Amino acid sequence: MKTHFPLALAIVGAAALSACATYEQPAPITGLSGSTWKLVSIASTDDAQGVKTPGERSYALTFNVDGTLNGALDCNRAAGRWTTSGENGLSITPMTLTRALCPEPRLDTVLVEHLPHVASYQIKDGRLFLTLQADGGILEFEPAS
Repeated sequence: MKTHFPLALAIVGAAALSACATYEQPAPITGLSGSTWKLVSIASTDDAQGVKTPGERSYALTFNVDGTLNGALDCNRAAGRWTTSGENGLSITPMTLTRALCPEPRLDTVLVEHLPHVASYQIKDGRLFLTLQADGGILEFEPAS
């Protein structure tokens, strides 16, 4: 029994120390955290600009749990940061974009130009809608598969 006492004491001590260890709280869970969305359309409130769709090309955004935002935008890649506020407020920093020459027509630069102007988001019927400031339009996304 004497040989097991030091081992048991060491285990109890290690358990007590691990209970005192600090850890970083995970980011609050939102509907966006850890999700990837594929662009369906860019709709402007200005009828002259109409609705832009990606056609056969893929424009996807990933809202990482650490607050980073990655884009796989046709033949280019983009990176930035995102934060939420209130019930559905959303802020996206200006994104960096690689400069590969994608074939026309292209929406990568249009999308990257709109993202810092997003004011809010809504997930409805399985789709993500990003509303631009000052009635600037709506970006519609579907879940990426």
